[in-house]
Amino acid sequence: KIDLDIRFMDFGCDTQNVSSDITLPAVGLYSSKITWTKSSDEKALSLAGKVNTTADATVTLTATVSCGEAQKTYDFPLKVKYQFNAEYNVSDGNLTVTASSDERNFILALYKGTTLISSHTFTSKVTIPLP
Repeated sequence: KIDLDIRFMDFGCDTQNVSSDITLPAVGLYSSKITWTKSSDEKALSLAGKVNTTADATVTLTATVSCGEAQKTYDFPLKVKYQFNAEYNVSDGNLTVTASSDERNFILALYKGTTLISSHTFTSKVTIPLP
């Protein structure tokens, strides 16, 4: 059962293109108990399945899979892909952009047609008056 649960581990996503939080299974398809014990990069992908990365990363999650007295430890490689997410809000004549990451510099450029009106460099949040 353990080998089958390892072989058919289902993360509910493409493990070569993880771009959002995932649910790490606690029970395998064949009823083995799964305990997640280590992430090679806790910041990029935590043991809670939280994705928080500022660049693409290969992360190895280690699990102990057990059934009765038998158990095996196995490493699962996953590729975490960076995705920029931002929220935009327009109010009182201002545009506010809040980025999902505070570890990277962003450039916000405002254009009217093909003419650059303004550009702003920011890390996590910027508010600019609209023309």
